[in-house]
Amino acid sequence: MKTKFVGAFSQSITLIGALLVSSNVIAEPAPASPSVEPPAGYKWEMVEALTDNFNGNTLDSNKWYDYHPVWSGRYPSRFKKGNAFVQDGVLFLRSTSQIDTPLADPESRVWVDAAAVVSKEKLAEPGWYYETSMKASDTAMSSSFWFRIGKYSEIDVIEHIGRATKGNVDATKSFLYEANTHVYGEQSGASIPESYKMATRGRDEFHRYGLWWKDANNLWFYHNGVKVFEIQPSVAFKEKLHMIFDTETLASQWVGYPTIESLKDDSRNAMKVDWVKTWKLVPGEPEPPVSAEHSIPGKIEAEQFSNQSGIQVEPTLDSGGGDNIGYIENGDVAEYKVNVAQAGKYKLSFRVASATNGGNLVIKTNSSTLASLPVPGTGAWQNWQTIEQEVTLAKGVQTMSLDFTGGSGYLFNLNWLSAELLESNTGTAYKTHVIPGLIQAEDYDNGGEGVGYSDSNTSNLGGQYRNDGVDIGDAADIGGGQFVGWVEAGEWLQYTISNITQGNYDVDLRLAAAGTSDKSVSLNIDGNALGNVNFKATDGWQNWQTQTLKNVYISGESNQQLRVHMETGALNLNWIEFVPVSNVSVDQCNNTQQCRNEFGSQATDCLNSQSATSICMCGTSQCL
Repeated sequence: MKTKFVGAFSQSITLIGALLVSSNVIAEPAPASPSVEPPAGYKWEMVEALTDNFNGNTLDSNKWYDYHPVWSGRYPSRFKKGNAFVQDGVLFLRSTSQIDTPLADPESRVWVDAAAVVSKEKLAEPGWYYETSMKASDTAMSSSFWFRIGKYSEIDVIEHIGRATKGNVDATKSFLYEANTHVYGEQSGASIPESYKMATRGRDEFHRYGLWWKDANNLWFYHNGVKVFEIQPSVAFKEKLHMIFDTETLASQWVGYPTIESLKDDSRNAMKVDWVKTWKLVPGEPEPPVSAEHSIPGKIEAEQFSNQSGIQVEPTLDSGGGDNIGYIENGDVAEYKVNVAQAGKYKLSFRVASATNGGNLVIKTNSSTLASLPVPGTGAWQNWQTIEQEVTLAKGVQTMSLDFTGGSGYLFNLNWLSAELLESNTGTAYKTHVIPGLIQAEDYDNGGEGVGYSDSNTSNLGGQYRNDGVDIGDAADIGGGQFVGWVEAGEWLQYTISNITQGNYDVDLRLAAAGTSDKSVSLNIDGNALGNVNFKATDGWQNWQTQTLKNVYISGESNQQLRVHMETGALNLNWIEFVPVSNVSVDQCNNTQQCRNEFGSQATDCLNSQSATSICMCGTSQCL
C-alpha cells in the first residue's frame, strides 16, 4: 500500500503512510503468488512491467499513461487527463460531470469526463496470470479491467456497473462479475460473455478479479482467488495486448446514465484500484508457501505469515534470535492460517517493541473482530515486552488477521505471538436449529460467557426470556417474540446447528437500529466466514428491516456452530433465516419471446437495445 525506506534497525524516517483513502472496506493484502497451481516443472515469476502496488501519491509514468493513447472514450463520456491519479497508495479513476442540470437528450453532447490508465508496453500474452484488487464506483459508470489495442482481440476481465439507474437493474447488476471477449478488425467472430453472482456488490468492497490467459483458446476467470468461469474465444487470441483500467458510460439503454449528483460526489464517483499483479510461467520448481498451517494452542513466529500488506522482515535482537516483522504503519496487516484444536477461551501473547508511542493490534478471525489490544512504547525498536489479551476462538481452520492501527509513522515491531487454552468450550444447544430454517436470536447456545455468547456486561439489561448476560427485550415486530439488543461492538452469539442441508443460501437477518449511521454484523460457521451484512441504521429501535447476505455456500456437516459477531454496536437482532438460493439465476435472452419461453408469460418489460441482438435481463418472474 505504501513506499518503505529500508534499514537494518533504523526506523526513524517518518512517511506519509496512513491510509486516508475514503473506502468503506480495506482491501485484502496482495497475494504472493497466483491462486493457480503452476504446471509440473514450472513456477510463477512476477512480471514487473505489468505489476504495481500504486504506492505513494504519483502514478509511475514509466509504466502507465494516465489517459488512453488511441481512444477518446465511449460517448457521451470522454477520457480526461487528470481524472486518473494515485493518492495514498490507491489508484483512483474518477468520473465527473461537465454540467449541473440534466440534458433533455443525454446523447446530444459529451457531458461526462471519464478516466483511463493504459500500460505503456504491449506485453500481455497467453500463458500469463493477471489479477487486480479493485472497488467499483457508486455510479452508473463501468469500472473496468481489460486488455486491447491489438489488431483484433479484446479481453474484458471485469466490466462492472457500480449502481445502475435504469429500472430495477441495480438489484441484480450490482452483484454481477461480468467478463467478455470481442473480436475486431482483421478477424471476425462472435462476442462471448460470461458472468458470476458475487456475495457482495462490487461497489461495497474491494474484490479480486483474476484472469489466467491459459492459452490462445482458453481464458479462466477468478474471483477472490477462486475460479468461477471460463471463456473460449471465437478465434484464437494469440497477439500481445495492452493492460487497461477505465471508466465508461456503458450500454445506457440497459443500465441508465449516471446521475449528475453521483458524478459530483467524490465519495462515490471513483473506481479504486489497490494493486495489480502479473505473473508468467518459467521453468523451475514452485516456491514453498511462506508459512504452513499453525496449530493453536501454540507459538507462531511473526514472519511466518500467509499474507501481509505493508510490513517488512528484519533480524531481531530478542532472545532466541531469528527475525521479527517491522516498519509497521497504520493500515498494515499480517495474516496467519491457524488450526484451532478446541473451541474456547485463549490467552494470546504478543512480543512487541516500539521506539514511539506504539499503536493498536486489532485481532480478527475470518474478518470478525475479536479484540483491540493497545501496544505501548518500550523505549527502543529492539527493547522487547510481552503483552496479553484473552479472546474466544472457534474450533477449526481459520485466518487470524492482525490489523495494525495508530498515528503516523512507524508504530511497533512484532517478534512472535502465542495462544494458550484457558477454558474449553463445552456449550450445548439451547434449542434445536436446522438449516434451512429460522433461528431466533435469543436462542443462543448454553454455556454462558465465552461459550454460548460474549457480552460486555453480566446482567440481562432487557430483563426478558433468559437470565444470562445477553440483553433481551420484547420485539414489536411481525410475529412478536423477543430480540437481542443493547449490543456493543465485539459481542457475539453462538448457535449449534444440529442438521444442515448442503447448498447455497441467502441469509436474512431481521435488524433494527436508531439513527442512520452505518452498522455491520458478520457471520461464520465453524470458523469459516460467510460474510458481513453492512446496513444503514433503520431510524428506530423497533423499526425492523430484513437485510440479506447473498448466496453463501454451507457444507452439509451436522453440529456446526454458527457465530454472529457484532462488528458495530447499538443495533437489535430479532432472527436469522437461511433460505435456499433458487436455481433460477440471471440469464441473457435474445428477445422478449425467448425470455417468456424461459421464465413464463409474466416475464415483461424486457430491455431491448437498438442493436441486432436484444438483451433481456430476466429474473424468476419478470425482466429486471
